[in-house]
Amino acid sequence: MLIIRLVYPYFITPANIQIANIALVEEEIDAKRNSAFDTNKGVENLGTVFPFDPNTITKTELLKLGLKERTAETFIKFRNRGFVFKQKEDLQKIYGISPKLYSQLEPYILIKNTNAIANKKRTLVKKLSPAKNWN
Repeated sequence: MLIIRLVYPYFITPANIQIANIALVEEEIDAKRNSAFDTNKGVENLGTVFPFDPNTITKTELLKLGLKERTAETFIKFRNRGFVFKQKEDLQKIYGISPKLYSQLEPYILIKNTNAIANKKRTLVKKLSPAKNWN
């Protein structure tokens, strides 16, 4: 079998290959090449992108960034329950923010002094918790 594979090309030569519509073939190849390198492929639709702090951003600003209404609500609920964003990667913990969306937003995430925000939330919780009466 190996000998046949080696000897076969010497005895049989292919005829000249002619392409009737070379321009059409070239257009198809270019279209395939361009679609393979399409930069918008797999990119989620973002709104107006601007630098933001996830600890202080409002729902309307989240919607301007291109997040869906439900995701923005989840984001705000997550934060109102006491979560403080300390790292950019903490944004991935929110349900509705896909890895693709996170990778697009990541350069615009600016996290300011998280200790001050955490202390502010702790004092707020202490103020709101009912006073214990030990009488």
